[in-house]
Amino acid sequence: ACSTGEEVYSLAILLREHMLTLADPPRVQIFATDIDERSLTVARTGLYPKTYLSAVSPERIAQHFVVEGDSAVVAKAVRDLCTFAPHSVLRDPPFSRLDLVSCRNLLIYLGVEAQQQLMPVLHYALRPRGYLFIGMAENVTRFEDLFETIDKRNRIFQARDAIPPARLPPMSGQDTPIFAGAGQPYRRNVTTHTALRHTVETLMLAEFTPPHAVVTRTGEAVHYSSRIGDHLEVVPGQPTRELAAMARKGLRLDLRTALREAIEGNTRVVRDSISVELPDGRLQTISLVVKPLNTAGATEPLFLVVFNEAAAPVVKERQALEANERDTAFQGLERELSMTRERLQGVIEEYETSLEELKSSNEELYSVNEEMQAANEELEASKEETQSLNEELQTVNAELTSKIEAIDQMSDDQSTLFEGMNVASVLLTPDLHIRMFTAAAAQIFGLQPGDVGRSLRNFSTPIPLTWLLDEIPTVLAASRPSERTIEGENGARYRVRLMASSRKGSRMPGIVANFTNLLEQG
Repeated sequence: ACSTGEEVYSLAILLREHMLTLADPPRVQIFATDIDERSLTVARTGLYPKTYLSAVSPERIAQHFVVEGDSAVVAKAVRDLCTFAPHSVLRDPPFSRLDLVSCRNLLIYLGVEAQQQLMPVLHYALRPRGYLFIGMAENVTRFEDLFETIDKRNRIFQARDAIPPARLPPMSGQDTPIFAGAGQPYRRNVTTHTALRHTVETLMLAEFTPPHAVVTRTGEAVHYSSRIGDHLEVVPGQPTRELAAMARKGLRLDLRTALREAIEGNTRVVRDSISVELPDGRLQTISLVVKPLNTAGATEPLFLVVFNEAAAPVVKERQALEANERDTAFQGLERELSMTRERLQGVIEEYETSLEELKSSNEELYSVNEEMQAANEELEASKEETQSLNEELQTVNAELTSKIEAIDQMSDDQSTLFEGMNVASVLLTPDLHIRMFTAAAAQIFGLQPGDVGRSLRNFSTPIPLTWLLDEIPTVLAASRPSERTIEGENGARYRVRLMASSRKGSRMPGIVANFTNLLEQG
């Protein structure tokens, strides 16, 4: 059942990628079969819409496909690995000596008798210890004597080689039984307690269990039991596997709502007293049960739908049947409306809760906004204080600049005055270090501008200066001038006048010493 070839080419791509990693790859041939010739034609072409490749990586598309507009063609290297042919696994002779048989999602469409015919055929087609790959909703539990489990989760099984495979007779007609003649001794020889148990269980399931189906969470059927045709019918138009869409009149609405409740709540749902019109016109009352199906290794949630027949079918007048159908439909609509109202009420309550939370958040934001405004006002006040302080500093700076300019002018005036005076004056510290001097003093003591800060005693003087150290403290203490005539070597005579240059208590007291040459005046 290769259909249009998507799964075949997927296997071929995986095999080819592995072969490229081998130094000496083996020769691989994939036989793909189906009973629909039109599907085989599409598969042989290998042309698919690009939307089919949404789950394929760009690297694989570039390596294994040739893109042509909105379509993609499988590369020739991949197509050469595949051979497509019409073939029926139930009517035609099987292949033989195969390493792997992929028969996925076919068993779920076959009844118990057809499965009992098919599984020995698949065992015959495999070489000893060959592998069987089936769908996720399928199993080979009833054929443990033919296959052993390799990977239960991914549904991979291996053919047993302890029992020689049966010899298949020619299949020339529809009435030719599978394994006729040779099959009966084979079965008698290998019958075990497990096989007997499977036979009894199969019979019980076929005859005495209620019709049932297994669906996915999207409502698509993956398994049907026997006798389920009384409750399902083929829908005109495009084929579908949605169970609710195939339900008969009177059952469709209840089945759809029960499925939705069970899938959304992952719980068991029961609908009683549902009237269903059978294919022969009779009216059947059933009890519908939908419950989660917990299966080990399932990749997605599955749900079991059971149609329990509550009473034997009865014949009614067409008018009464139609009225009952209308009443049932009205009741179903009322139940659905009630459930919708309940869900709407729940949504409204959730909305009100969200609205209260939103109001609380809005109040918090409003409080934060007020705090930010207060902080902004404090920053504005600090800014104004800073501006005021800056203006005061500018005023003080202007006053200091004015005073500095006045001091500079005074210094210039003092320098001009000293230069214009012909008086030998020296400004000294109490320990006779020079602070300032006039040009006349520089001529007497041989001073230079760089001698400021040096002691006057370090220079050659025409008169002795040792008496100054004793006289200066007296002048500073009394703050009164002192005059004295001093005679020196070579007949030099100078009148020396000392007076304090600063107020009493000043941090930097000074003495102004004026030297007058008496010989030049005489």
